[in-house]
Amino acid sequence: MRKGLVAGYKKLGPTGRFLFWCAIIAIVLAVVFFIIQQKTGATKEGQVAAQQDRDIKHEKEMMALSSIDSKLENKIGQTSTIDFVPIGWRQIKTISADCGIKAFFVVNNGEMLISKLRLLDEYYIRVENLPNIQRWLSEISASFDREKEDTLVLYHKTMLEICKKIIQIFEDKYNTDMDSSKLQAILDVAGIKSQVYGQEKEYYFEPRVMRPHEKYPYEFGRSTGQEWLESAVLDTGTNMLVIVSILEYADKDGGIFRVFLVSRSDVGRDKFIKTSQNIIYYPLIEFKEWTTEIK
Repeated sequence: MRKGLVAGYKKLGPTGRFLFWCAIIAIVLAVVFFIIQQKTGATKEGQVAAQQDRDIKHEKEMMALSSIDSKLENKIGQTSTIDFVPIGWRQIKTISADCGIKAFFVVNNGEMLISKLRLLDEYYIRVENLPNIQRWLSEISASFDREKEDTLVLYHKTMLEICKKIIQIFEDKYNTDMDSSKLQAILDVAGIKSQVYGQEKEYYFEPRVMRPHEKYPYEFGRSTGQEWLESAVLDTGTNMLVIVSILEYADKDGGIFRVFLVSRSDVGRDKFIKTSQNIIYYPLIEFKEWTTEIK
């Protein structure tokens, strides 16, 4: 009698041979699936670990930002409604050598419980062609203090007029479909020489509930690719950073409200805020904050 696997296979009929090959294919597929599952499982573990690492870093960063000690506390007073507080801005450089700016804000809730709080929009606007305040002051004799004072008043008046125009635009023309290109076109028509940096809405924080007197700090930013921006804002004063932030929330009765905040940078490096992790922010000055109810 012929023995062995080959002999046994030759004795099988068509149905037996078909079942034999099905068994072989099933075994091969099981081995392949097992290998894939092992690799995929490792990838998922890596993703979980990476997400945990990001969460820890974010938590540490937020703790550092929220620990701007008494300087932050002095900015935030008790209020019966929500208050939107600008803290400061800073220039950053990524590993890929790209330059950008980040801005730090604190949402300060008053005496009511609010829900569905989210950052609806945030626009970073770089205003150009302001007078070179550094050159202005250097051309004036040190003995003419009154003339220097008049020069500073004129410079800040120019900044304020631009901010007023931007506020008017958002009071009259803002809608949730206004992207950076649309705003850029509106600013051009208004005669404001500027650049609007693109929005990154996917990075905004998720809608959240805020208890009475709770504070929520956040920091977002934009890529600019302009390393000279910090000096142009702080040293020469030929540029100004204007940030327009828009919050949306629901009160306990279901009413929907939007909080608009227009804040601007200031010239000079003498005023700054330093965190416990030695992160330096230059002040953002609140120009106007207003709330509207969405009918």
